[in-house]
Amino acid sequence: MQLRRKIIIEMNKKQGCWQTLIEEPFLKVVYFSPTGELLSPTEISLSTIGYIDENNQLNWVSLKTAICLIKERIRRDDAQFHIQRCHHPLIYILCDENSVSDKSLQLSDQISKIPQFDLLPANREQAAWMRCLQFDWYIKGIRLAYLIFSHIPDPLASDGPFINGYSELAIKNLILSTNADFALYKLLKAGKSRILTWAEDEGIDYPFERNGDDVTDLFLHILKTRFKNSLEEDFFNPSPINLSKKAERKQLAEANKFLSDVLDDSTVEKYEKALRKMGWRGYCLLALRLTKHDTLFEELWKEFIYYNRQFNKSIDHNTVYWENQYPYHTSNSRTKYPIFYHLDEEGAYFYWSCSKPRFLN
Repeated sequence: MQLRRKIIIEMNKKQGCWQTLIEEPFLKVVYFSPTGELLSPTEISLSTIGYIDENNQLNWVSLKTAICLIKERIRRDDAQFHIQRCHHPLIYILCDENSVSDKSLQLSDQISKIPQFDLLPANREQAAWMRCLQFDWYIKGIRLAYLIFSHIPDPLASDGPFINGYSELAIKNLILSTNADFALYKLLKAGKSRILTWAEDEGIDYPFERNGDDVTDLFLHILKTRFKNSLEEDFFNPSPINLSKKAERKQLAEANKFLSDVLDDSTVEKYEKALRKMGWRGYCLLALRLTKHDTLFEELWKEFIYYNRQFNKSIDHNTVYWENQYPYHTSNSRTKYPIFYHLDEEGAYFYWSCSKPRFLN
């Protein structure tokens, strides 16, 4: 009988054993064995890979075929943005097939496909930024699947596979964002019955899975809505509202105070109205706000607020502003630096640089 393995992505060694199956320039395939048992060359040659195609269908193919299919998909996605690279780096892990890894693969694939764009890029920088967003969400999908199912080690640990391809700051930001998202997921999962009750009392339709404590579809809806809103309000907006870092920090701090119940009634009313306009992205927080002091939810709320605060603190380092659909970075409230993308010498990895600063209007 053929051994069936799944391509997930190479993850940091925390328990079990790692075996490098393929290591070439821009390609590394590693097998994670939770028992420490290594694959023999014969087992490697007989292994088949669970590959999810563009129609979300799971197909079982050989390791060589899977690598060719995925590289072709990457080249095709690059071409959509008129990006030409000499190499397409890939890092994968094979892990034993089981019901947990099935769910993990499906979830990570769904999250990785969130960054979809209805509009074409207006310039080369916007095109490259859109492509980099897709790479980031691919990694987010893998790490969120790890956090939710805990069947493989952390992909973003200090000795993880992304260290060579990503900057320390990029890794830090991905950790902060996925920690905050996972805290939200746990809050939704624990509070699903409260959310259903609130929706019924408010006369609001709950269009997601109602049975059990599964909140995957609700969680994915929130991630998709948040991403789409960021595109409409900032990325594709020719005249976005670019707050100064000071103003943005103040706005985020006030939002955290609202969640912590330390604002006056008039400000609370303002935020409640804002959440209602956000649909299910805001309904969930409204439904669960009053649970903060319940024994079941107290620690979950502390964790949710803590990780959101940690993520918000990164604003000084990772905020990119858009003007006329071009990216800028700011070092203070007065100057802005146009950002340009480049490929490294080998034509494989993206990197970004700032040009001569300009004064804000």
